[in-house]
Amino acid sequence: LVQRARSYTLSFTPRTLTDATPLLNQAIELDFEYAAAHAALASVLAEQVLNGLSEKPESDRQIALESAAHASAITPLDPFVLKMCGAAWAYFGKPQRSLDALRQAVELAPFDFGAWGFMGWPLAATGAPGDLEELQRIMDWILEAVPDHPGSPYWMYHLSVALTCEGEIDPAIEYGRKSTSRNPRFPWVWMQYANALGMKGDREAALEAIDRCRDISPGLTPEYYRAMLLEMCSGEQLALPRFAGLERLGILENQQAEDSTAD
Repeated sequence: LVQRARSYTLSFTPRTLTDATPLLNQAIELDFEYAAAHAALASVLAEQVLNGLSEKPESDRQIALESAAHASAITPLDPFVLKMCGAAWAYFGKPQRSLDALRQAVELAPFDFGAWGFMGWPLAATGAPGDLEELQRIMDWILEAVPDHPGSPYWMYHLSVALTCEGEIDPAIEYGRKSTSRNPRFPWVWMQYANALGMKGDREAALEAIDRCRDISPGLTPEYYRAMLLEMCSGEQLALPRFAGLERLGILENQQAEDSTAD
């Protein structure tokens, strides 16, 4: 059941993320002490909240964190458990705990390139000196090692984020473009791409990227995106470059007005 759920989540669409959840709940019912099932559930629920797909985000956030805590308590040295829990902790504002888990995961399984790739989330969020440089070194290394890996679009996304945070907007746009070309179904890269385009003042292209994001995940509005970043990052100043382009173009304010009108 866990492997079936993983096959769904790896295709990364709203439907498959939703379909994975009952399989994982069934696995937990069969064996409550199976750590991988709890860890995978934490990851799936976290992905749903991250992408604005959850109908009850506060409840799903709490269940994801409880599942991650339970999984890591049962099997604290399992690389898969560490990877899945590390992802959930990164999304929910625990970057240092996430980074500690992911570092341990890659120490135990050094060729798990997916675990290396997940490190992009907490490294962009911790605020620790040198973390953006480490992020870029890791992503450059794994992209060179396995350029055709299914995770490559996500690694390009992380590079786009790091470059945006460092003010390198042109290469950030290019990595965003490459990522959307590799996996046009990943909603967060469309919003990151829109932000980088906004930093350049390209309003038309930024709005088009936001539309592409919301075609995939209607709940991932610019306002929701900013709220998730503020939760994810260790301080507002660390999150600011990741939505400053949207603010510069007035896109966040316009979205607020549209939502008020809809209400």
